[in-house]
Amino acid sequence: SGLVTLLGPHRPSHIALAVSGGGDSMALMVLAAEWCSSQGLRCTVITIDHQLRAGSADEAIFVGKQAKKLGVTHRIGRWHERVNPGNLQQKARLARYRLIDEMRDGADVVLMAHTIEDQAETVLMRLRRPFGVDGLAGIPQKRQIFSEQGDFWLLRPLLNSSGDRLREFLKDRSINWI
Repeated sequence: SGLVTLLGPHRPSHIALAVSGGGDSMALMVLAAEWCSSQGLRCTVITIDHQLRAGSADEAIFVGKQAKKLGVTHRIGRWHERVNPGNLQQKARLARYRLIDEMRDGADVVLMAHTIEDQAETVLMRLRRPFGVDGLAGIPQKRQIFSEQGDFWLLRPLLNSSGDRLREFLKDRSINWI
């Protein structure tokens, strides 16, 4: 129902999800796949392999196998660019958003699995920087992204959920995560 609230009057025909394979994103994949199926919506799962550590390709394949079990399409985007280590996290995040945009295949809604813990971490990190009061705003639940491939909505329906609760949900269903 959080997703329905975030969508408002907008009724997409195709939703894309960013799924890393961690507990939060795997829970999002299960919930979104079931909801899309019940609504007759197309669902595409996108995993970005930054190729920054051993095992990342296997993790992307793991997500693909889980997506197949749920009956949803899975696509893997690989980041090939290399940058100096000082900019690595920021460059990887920007690359992730760019690749998701390129791979969403016309979906005008993209879901990400940020949780309440991610929200708290973001606010704490921003407290350490000279952003002023406006810079202390957390992660938005809903944001319109303007893109040459067509504008879309970026939604975070799990932003008020805890990671522990989401992993319990997966355990109850005997679904593994990375």
